[in-house]
Amino acid sequence: MARGRITSWLFCFRENSSLKLQSILKYIDTPIEWVGKFAYSLILAPIYIPIVTALDLNMVWFGVLFGVALASSHLTPPFAYSVFFLKSVAEGVTTAYLYRGALPFVLIFIVALVIVYAFPQLSLWLPNLLGMQ
Repeated sequence: MARGRITSWLFCFRENSSLKLQSILKYIDTPIEWVGKFAYSLILAPIYIPIVTALDLNMVWFGVLFGVALASSHLTPPFAYSVFFLKSVAEGVTTAYLYRGALPFVLIFIVALVIVYAFPQLSLWLPNLLGMQ
C-alpha cells in the first residue's frame, strides 16, 4: 500500500519522474516483499517442518515448492498485492480486468509447481552439485 501511495505521489506531482520512481521502488519493493515472505515463513514453518520431516521429504525440495507457492500469492485473491498495487497506480482500470491479466501468470505458477512437484531433481540439482545434500 505504501508503494502504491508513493508511486501515485510521484506520478501526480513530479514531471518526468520515471527515473526517480524506478530508483525509489527498487529500494521499497524488495524489503516489503521479503518481510512479508519472511513473516509467512515464520508463521508456517513450525507447522510444516514436523510434517515434512515425518514424511521423510527433502527439505530443500519442500522449500522450493513453498517459495513458488508463496510467490504466486502476490497474484491470487484474497491478498493479491501485485493486483492491488496496479489498481492503485492505474486509473480507470477495474480489478476484474487486472485479475484477467494476471491469470496467465497464475497458470505459469501452477505449471511450475506441478513440474517441481513431479520432478524434484530440478530443485535439487544445484545443492547436489555443490555437495550440500
